[in-house]
Amino acid sequence: MNSQSKNGGDMISNRFTINLSFFRTVVLFLLTFWSTMGFGQGALPEIEVTDLNLSFTTPMSDNVNAGGVISAQILVSLVTNENNPIAVEKIQNVPNGETITAVVELRDRNGVLINSHTQTYAGFANTMQNRVLDNSPGGTERQVSFQIPWTEAEKKLNANDRWTITAYVTGSSTETRVANNILRHSFDLNLPNLKVVSPPTLQSTSSPNFLPNSDVIATAVIENNGTVQTEPGSFFNVTAVLRDQRGIIVDRETKILPDSTDGSIATLNPGAANQVKVEFPGLRIPADTSDENMSVEINVDREPATSTTNAFSYNIINEEFPTRDKDNNVSEHFSLPRTVITPILRVIGSSFSGEEGRFDGLEPIRISFSVRNEGNRPVNFSDNSRVRVVLSMDDSYDDMDFVLREFNFGGAPGELGFDLLPNENVFLDWVQQLPDNLEGDYYLLASVIDGSNNTDYLLNNTPTITLRSKNVSSLQRVIARNNPTERPDASFDGRFVVYEETDANGVKQIWYRDTVVGSQPILVSRNIDSNSTSNLGGNQNSLRPRISGDGRIITFHSRASDLVPNDKNEHADVFLYKTLNGQVIRALNAGTNQEPNGASLYPDINFDGSKIVFHSTSTNLPADGTTTTGQQIFLWDTNIGTYGTISAITAGNNHSREVSIDDAGSTILFSSDATDLDDDKADNNGKSDVYAHDL
Repeated sequence: MNSQSKNGGDMISNRFTINLSFFRTVVLFLLTFWSTMGFGQGALPEIEVTDLNLSFTTPMSDNVNAGGVISAQILVSLVTNENNPIAVEKIQNVPNGETITAVVELRDRNGVLINSHTQTYAGFANTMQNRVLDNSPGGTERQVSFQIPWTEAEKKLNANDRWTITAYVTGSSTETRVANNILRHSFDLNLPNLKVVSPPTLQSTSSPNFLPNSDVIATAVIENNGTVQTEPGSFFNVTAVLRDQRGIIVDRETKILPDSTDGSIATLNPGAANQVKVEFPGLRIPADTSDENMSVEINVDREPATSTTNAFSYNIINEEFPTRDKDNNVSEHFSLPRTVITPILRVIGSSFSGEEGRFDGLEPIRISFSVRNEGNRPVNFSDNSRVRVVLSMDDSYDDMDFVLREFNFGGAPGELGFDLLPNENVFLDWVQQLPDNLEGDYYLLASVIDGSNNTDYLLNNTPTITLRSKNVSSLQRVIARNNPTERPDASFDGRFVVYEETDANGVKQIWYRDTVVGSQPILVSRNIDSNSTSNLGGNQNSLRPRISGDGRIITFHSRASDLVPNDKNEHADVFLYKTLNGQVIRALNAGTNQEPNGASLYPDINFDGSKIVFHSTSTNLPADGTTTTGQQIFLWDTNIGTYGTISAITAGNNHSREVSIDDAGSTILFSSDATDLDDDKADNNGKSDVYAHDL
């Protein structure tokens, strides 16, 4: 019975389903026939429908930048099916008692939610005007915008990965069609792409050959050839490695990009116009190498392989596909000479840093320069080279030139060339007494003599030594002491002499003497707590004294902190000393009484001591409150006020130095690496220049 009842029930249910389906079919047929036969044209039955719909009102982008913003204008509306063949649809509003919820979601390549926006409506009428979804403050932009976090860049693992904007609307209990309640758009994520543009350019410090113990200067160009900047604030390495012919790294140098030392945002923008040229410090070729071929490899945002077979890469910057890591590495090969060549001694002309100007016979001057072995083997016992320094009326050596000094650069123990390696330098620095039997303008010339070969090198391109001589051959010491004395300077008539003397503690002090009266020397760099009996000098070196032509004012620079009260800046300062009363004054901004915040060095003085010039890295010296940067030239007018006043002569974009002033105090001369000092002419020579400044 139970079985029969069950079967009977199933039969009734099936019969009901069949009859209902049949009924719907008949109704649909009749309505279609009615319309097809033209009966009652325009008089199809009307039905009310509730159909919420989502649509993009503007085209969506298929590519969005990492770190950028994706925006979508999404319209929520009630719609009808205009092609319904059996009835005319009329929109039925959602009653106010129902809450309509529209949601927009940003999801990553794995479908993980990144961000979302939800907007609700109390009921929904077709007459509503504000139907565009909007997550802007105040709802004024009429769009939904999402920031793409930079962390999304690391999720992109291949070129086909896509991120998705999805919108859906829910909440109507009377809605009959829900297929159009969801809206999707997928897009690709644009990433930066770092690239070494081309093989690096290579230069040798032993040009034209690449020699053992010389440096290889590599210059590379880095570009972001993606479509989006690198993540702001993210720094990456650019590494240059020197490999021997087996592929082993023998030296490496690293630079950090982007360069934000100028205060700019640390990012590398895309495009060739934003390429960055990177010059690396020298990569040293081993002194004992026997390789004939080597290479320089440039790696950007990539750790160089320790050999040619086990490359390992790391990324700070997530890069674009399909070029990710494929153009982050490039190499350039070079050859070393196959045959052994003899040592080649060369005088490095740019290394000259001696004194220049007008000098009297028998006056001492400082001369210094470097000699380099530019061969590919060390100087050995059999080599016999000399370096001769002469005064010459022209730019080449001959028997009429006056020999100042000759240095033995042979390879025997005790000689200057002993075991001098390829690309190794010897720095020569000495004080030379000038001859008293010459007058005129002279070139300072260094000649390298190797057997019968003679090579001349000008230490400067113009005559730099002007000699005046009275053929006076008498010579006497200004002061007879046991301590070393050096760097003298004299007043115009030679009566007053100032010089450096090293005291028993190894500290250099400044002394002054009247040679006509024959009095005892007077300590200039005197400790403020010293008295006439103790005669204590400063606690650190005082150097490079200069005396005015009339002998009244002495100037020098010193690191001593006990020459004047309250010297606590821990920098070298420029001082003046009045010979009439022994007063010592420090160069500073007298208006603010601030201590200089940088080193002040190498002063020079005019005839009456009213003007002192020097160079300094201090930024707070000028009395008018001007702030300077870098190493600039300053003028200290000692006649203004009790302590004088200081003004900046230069405000260039690079260092200025070697300043001097004429006796009249009307012209200042100095040299500078700055390129923006001459308003009338562009300075593009890439060299130091000499400037004259008229007061």
